[in-house]
Amino acid sequence: MKIYDVSVPIHEGMHDFPGNQPYTSTRILNMDDGAIANLTSFTMSAHTGTHVDAPLHFVRDGRNMDEMDLSVLIGPAVVYRLDSEERIERGDLEQLNLKGVERVLFKTSNSGLWRNEGFQTQYIYISGEAAQYLVDSGVKLVGIDYLSVQQYDSEDISPHTALLGNEVVLLEGIDLSEVPPGNYQLVALPLKLVGAEGAPARAVLIDE
Repeated sequence: MKIYDVSVPIHEGMHDFPGNQPYTSTRILNMDDGAIANLTSFTMSAHTGTHVDAPLHFVRDGRNMDEMDLSVLIGPAVVYRLDSEERIERGDLEQLNLKGVERVLFKTSNSGLWRNEGFQTQYIYISGEAAQYLVDSGVKLVGIDYLSVQQYDSEDISPHTALLGNEVVLLEGIDLSEVPPGNYQLVALPLKLVGAEGAPARAVLIDE
């Protein structure tokens, strides 16, 4: 059995979507200063690093994080390698065998972006038509290897609304650079943030 940790490290200066609260940390108790223990305080956005989007993120009365069905976040998943140059289109997905597949993770050139410094505006995203195709195919969870399924600085929110509006869970900000395409067991557990529209998660793929 091999376990792939597909979560990105959380640290100051990490890739973060513009508009998010940047991650900062402070050691408020320090054993080097005579304290009996070490204790850290931190601030960050609910969408920092590897994270899960709940429907509430783009659906006014959608479910929030503490209402999420964890069974969707645990189970068989397929990693597909796509060589899309700008975005994932419906035609790219029609070439895949999605019958009976509930959890899909897309490995694109995005996985190489994590090695660059700072947030990258040019990343592979999912078109609205492709998002609807995933819904129509019965997919319950979609993972993408950068921080959003939607194009940066675009007014077209259809990738989010098509998926979240149909209760499809989004796992954004995963790093699949070391993961070969194929079948895995996914475990992605977000923090149980009451009333929140998203939450950071630790995500692993298990190759049995």
